[in-house]
Amino acid sequence: MKSTQARVKIYTDGACSGNPGPGAWAAILIFGEIEKEISGFAEETTNNRMEMQAAIEGLKALKQACSVDLYSDSAYLVSGFNKGWLENWQKKGWQNAAGNPVSNIDLWQELLSLSSQHDISWHKVKGHADNPYNNRCDELARNLIKRQRNVWPEALGLDEPIAEPQAPKQSSLPTAQLQHFAHLDEEILSDTCIFEGKIIDFHHYKIKTAAGREAWREVVHHGGGVGIVALTPDHEVLLVHQYRLAAGQVLQEIPAGCLEAQEDPLEAAKRELEEETGYRARTWYKLGEFFVSPGYTNEIIHLFLAVDLELGKQHLDPDEYLNVVLLPLNQAIEDVRRLKIHDAKTLIGLSLTEDWLRQKGGQAGGES
Repeated sequence: MKSTQARVKIYTDGACSGNPGPGAWAAILIFGEIEKEISGFAEETTNNRMEMQAAIEGLKALKQACSVDLYSDSAYLVSGFNKGWLENWQKKGWQNAAGNPVSNIDLWQELLSLSSQHDISWHKVKGHADNPYNNRCDELARNLIKRQRNVWPEALGLDEPIAEPQAPKQSSLPTAQLQHFAHLDEEILSDTCIFEGKIIDFHHYKIKTAAGREAWREVVHHGGGVGIVALTPDHEVLLVHQYRLAAGQVLQEIPAGCLEAQEDPLEAAKRELEEETGYRARTWYKLGEFFVSPGYTNEIIHLFLAVDLELGKQHLDPDEYLNVVLLPLNQAIEDVRRLKIHDAKTLIGLSLTEDWLRQKGGQAGGES
């Protein structure tokens, strides 16, 4: 490290409403007593890209070579530099361990170029916790998304700006004598990995509760997944029939699959749709995302609507057996109402699709 270099701290964060969806980034540059805040907006992006863009813009704001401590709550970003991911990707011609092109190559290459101009130490911080600068970056990014939503509601496929939430009405019920806690966050005191599997890891946490007491939590770590509602022009939906050992029966489900390491959810959805059904889609929409069961697992499933279908090639995994069926969407929705479908991602995905089509006047397609 050159002693003549100015020492700068850069705090960064990115946010996305949906993933993909409208997003924003923010950075705070600190040099001595001077602090500078910068931020920016993107109409269609991903959370990973916004985290990376925040670091890029923070470094681009420097006018000379500096010694930089860059702080981010993105394990994806920080691990790229600190765990040798970038070096391995470059050796493999910008391919990941699965032999697929690395996501966000353009931003990784820009970061590499910028990092060659400065002496950078990359620091991972806990997101939305006790780091005031990280919290401030998160606030800047999310507020920018809210402002831009009202300027460009079409970026979300909406006809009207999103209204600010209204204050709850006064309840007519008698006031209950309930406990109220100043904060509800739990502090992790220790983390023991009990089991490491192919898809899940099982962790045993010792934590401090909101009341300051010690307790234990059991959490199944899962890399997340995707689910796809694939719709034909005749409003038929592609479903798969598959035996699920945990349920002990054949379930009717939308096509779905697990995210690979650092994989973009939309790219995973495109891959899984063709692998399971033999179809591709030219047009995609993000329906939403949800925690499967946050009482015991951190698994998130990202839901997409796929339209403008075309034939591809089905290629199931060696141990994967399923049948693909076409069902009229109105029949599938009726099965949801009558609880004939028992898979959570399918129940949620079909319900969100019905709501999406109602907002669009029953039409799907014609947008990108």
